[in-house]
Amino acid sequence: MSVPRLMHIVVVGGGPTGVEVAAAVHVMVTEDLYRLYPALKGKASISLLQSGDHILNMFDLRISDFAARKFQRDGITVHTYARVTAVNPRSLSMRDSGHAGSHKDRDRGNDKADAKTAGIAGQQLVACTGSTDSSSSSSSSSSSSGSSSSSSSSSRSSSSSGGGSSMGSSGTREVPYGVVVWATGITAHPLVVKLREQLGQHHKRALEVDEWMAVRGAEAGSMWALGDCAAIAHRPLTDETARTFRSFDTNGDGCLSPSETKAAIAALRERYPHAAAVLKSRDRMNRLIQDAMHGENGSKGEPVAGSGVGGKEIDGTACEGRGLSLEQFEAVLRGVEGQMKTLPATAQVAAQQGEYVARCFNRLLEPSLKPEGPPKLRGEGRHVLQPFRYVHLGQFAPLGSETTAAELPGDWVSIGRSTQWLWYSVYASKQVCARTRALVVFDWVKSAIFGRDSSRM
Repeated sequence: MSVPRLMHIVVVGGGPTGVEVAAAVHVMVTEDLYRLYPALKGKASISLLQSGDHILNMFDLRISDFAARKFQRDGITVHTYARVTAVNPRSLSMRDSGHAGSHKDRDRGNDKADAKTAGIAGQQLVACTGSTDSSSSSSSSSSSSGSSSSSSSSSRSSSSSGGGSSMGSSGTREVPYGVVVWATGITAHPLVVKLREQLGQHHKRALEVDEWMAVRGAEAGSMWALGDCAAIAHRPLTDETARTFRSFDTNGDGCLSPSETKAAIAALRERYPHAAAVLKSRDRMNRLIQDAMHGENGSKGEPVAGSGVGGKEIDGTACEGRGLSLEQFEAVLRGVEGQMKTLPATAQVAAQQGEYVARCFNRLLEPSLKPEGPPKLRGEGRHVLQPFRYVHLGQFAPLGSETTAAELPGDWVSIGRSTQWLWYSVYASKQVCARTRALVVFDWVKSAIFGRDSSRM
């Protein structure tokens, strides 16, 4: 048997799970395996395969670049643009998924986009919405320092991993391995597939649920789904554009002034919690409003369907210099929809959904009199419960060697050993009872003093 192949550990997936697994395997190999088997020292290799252009792509680029540089120092080979097409008993098939440019190239594009929209912050909605979205500018300015190292790590030849690879006729490479860990795309459970077929749903990996986590197509109040097996089908913001516009056009002039726009956006944040991240961002909303006022998100002068009051349609060009017309307001909402992101398949999302569904069950026993949304948007026949609202509390990425990266709300990024202690405290606090919390903390202390329990085989 080939020792290089058997000692080649491949982790597929460059997200938080894959990165944490690769880091943990590296620590296990260097601190435990080589101590128990000195003859194998230096013979193990670890590869991390990522189909995108960088690992931890849902984190700030500062964290992504730091992780790439740390893995390069640790000897973990990171292959980007690597898509696995098949996993065989002794090797996996991998092909290049294409190059979209390095971090530097992407940052240049971001800089151009930021330059194009510079100066907007002093106009129209600068004081109308909640927070300033500064993550894109801070990320791009800080990422260029690490781009060269991350790209050099990802461009290594796989000949250094597991004894080499062979190029197939179809452009795929056969990469030999001893152990492969799958930490990427999930497939639907057979039960979910059967339910999906019975309900006539067509989502590829999950059951479609409404904003109250109830399965669409099932009898009302009979079935709920959450976590990885659920995909929320949100209502489009543009479904009730005309009614929302008329509700907040208090003076009836067919235009939304800055103050009226501010009130409309605040109401939409409550009615459509899935769009709150975009609606709360002052920078994003300013850009969308400026684009709409300059005709970049829609055609000028065309009335919006259903805009008529008493059969009279509102002209989309009637508000120049006075605020947003109905057509421009719809263009803003379309822009918001274009920037919305689906919820990540993480434990944080599933935990919040579980708590939400439990509250719904409890409140259904004594139905609440509080209707959904603010009074102006309630309408008739609305749900007695507020829709699910995900609150992002931040995310951690353990990188091994007592080093952790954290990204918290407010563009706060921390990387290092001190962040590892923050991760310890959060992890312990999330245990379900005092007993498990004590056991987890005791295990950490024991491992720090005596090392992990390992047995020679």
